[in-house]
Amino acid sequence: MGDETVAHFLLGEKFTALSGSVYGGLVASLLDCHGTGSAAAFACVAENIDLENTEIIPVRCVTASLKIDFKAPTTMGTELELIGKLRSIEGRKIWVDMTLSAGDILCATGEIFSVHHIPHHPFFL
Repeated sequence: MGDETVAHFLLGEKFTALSGSVYGGLVASLLDCHGTGSAAAFACVAENIDLENTEIIPVRCVTASLKIDFKAPTTMGTELELIGKLRSIEGRKIWVDMTLSAGDILCATGEIFSVHHIPHHPFFL
C-alpha cells in the first residue's frame, strides 16, 4: 500500500443524474468513503498494524473536512477509479488527496481532512 490507495467501482443506471452521467452526490460520497478508508489504512501503516493479516481494520477515521472539485461529467457504465494519496499525518489528523476518474477522464479531485476516531474520546461525545 505505501502512500497510495486504489479502488474501482462500476455503477448501475440507478445512479444516473443526467442521461449517461453519475450524479454528483454519489461522486462526493465515493470520495468521502475512499478518503476516510484511506486515512484509516495510512494510520495503520504509521502504527505498524499488519493490514495483510487483519480481517477488520482496527482504526476508524471520521471526516472533519471534505473539498471536492468536479472536473468533468462522470460517465455511467465506465469503471471508476479512485486514488488516494497520503499528504500528511499529524497525530490523529490525517490529510489525503484524491482523484476519481472514469477511464482516462479525470472527473473529480478531492482532499479530505480526517480524524482518527478513538471511541469514548471527549471529542466524539
